[in-house]
Amino acid sequence: MTEGISYHNKDVLFKFLSELYKDATLDAFGIQGLPKISQLLPTAMPKVQADERRSDTQFLLDDGSVLMLEYESDNRIDENHIKYLDYAQRILDREYQEGKVVRAIRLVVIYTSDVVSVGERLNAGDIGVQSRAVLLSEHNGDVILEKISDKIKRDEPLTHEELIKLSFLPLMNSTKSREEMARESINLARNIPDEREQVQVIAVILTVTDTVKLPSEAVSL
Repeated sequence: MTEGISYHNKDVLFKFLSELYKDATLDAFGIQGLPKISQLLPTAMPKVQADERRSDTQFLLDDGSVLMLEYESDNRIDENHIKYLDYAQRILDREYQEGKVVRAIRLVVIYTSDVVSVGERLNAGDIGVQSRAVLLSEHNGDVILEKISDKIKRDEPLTHEELIKLSFLPLMNSTKSREEMARESINLARNIPDEREQVQVIAVILTVTDTVKLPSEAVSL
């Protein structure tokens, strides 16, 4: 079932990303208090030029707010938060143009294991940006990989939190290279008893590894 999935098949990826994140929270990464995810939003926004980046992932939450979920492999705090401010402005513009509504925007930044400390605020006088950080350097990918592998070998179903963690294993702290962790994560995901969960997890792995510019051959199916 996984053979037809690749990062270039965006419609398929979007479908399975939506399924995995539906009704999820970010509790698995220590981000408490966020409402559940209602749906994945397309990242296309007004005024996007060919040379401009887009927000990595956007979700509509149960309370009607929008969650920007960003991925970074550096701690250029000011530069990155200025970028997020641009994303937020375009999200506000899109939502207002489409529905005449001003939605609250939440910002969570997931940092790869390359980053061990970050700032979470850009203060520019009356204008500012506040984020909430997830440091994957604090998550032991080797231990998580072993625990999930043991459960799969015993044919035990994985919890939703474990599925999310498996999806982000390539970005976590590990004694292995990121490329090796990506390959092992995909191979492990192929052994999940539930085929739907298999493709959901692989869809996230492909998405997050592309976002941090992991070579495509490292995560080939």
